[in-house]
Amino acid sequence: MRLPVDTANDFVIDPLRMLLTPPRALPQWSSAAPGQRVKWAAAFTAALSAAAKGDPALAAAGEYGPVPALTGALLVMAAHGNLDGALHNGEQPYNQDYTPTILFLGDGSYFQGLAATAHLTGDQWGVMNETGNTLGSNADMLVVSSMLVLLPSIPGLRSFPRKIPINRLIWRDYYGRG
Repeated sequence: MRLPVDTANDFVIDPLRMLLTPPRALPQWSSAAPGQRVKWAAAFTAALSAAAKGDPALAAAGEYGPVPALTGALLVMAAHGNLDGALHNGEQPYNQDYTPTILFLGDGSYFQGLAATAHLTGDQWGVMNETGNTLGSNADMLVVSSMLVLLPSIPGLRSFPRKIPINRLIWRDYYGRG
């Protein structure tokens, strides 16, 4: 299944709009013609990859429009831990769809290179976790919810930890330091 993704809006503009105080560069980006936006983004990308080695602070001066301010605000948003929630927010209280976050992190070769170095790509170890709207994506929540409801009502099961203290064996290092 293919998901339509508008990279600039889905990964940058929309998360920045969720801030209590959106960056002042946002209206400049929004009011610009699509061709101008492409020019700004392409010029900034070229400056980052050429001389700056990916560090925006080292990018040479150029005609980037609001792109440096927007990416800087996105970096601050990520540093404060707000970006993941903005990307993950699916208008649901218990959203189990991590696809936008994974697509955001997977854009580029950095994480793919780390996975290849650690031999964790799908063709190297044979296990693949599907993301997105797959069947059973809420299974964990359903199992935990049903266990919380059913466990106390099953006779003998709630007293199982007292009769067989496996928890003490598992947590012996923690409680042994006390």
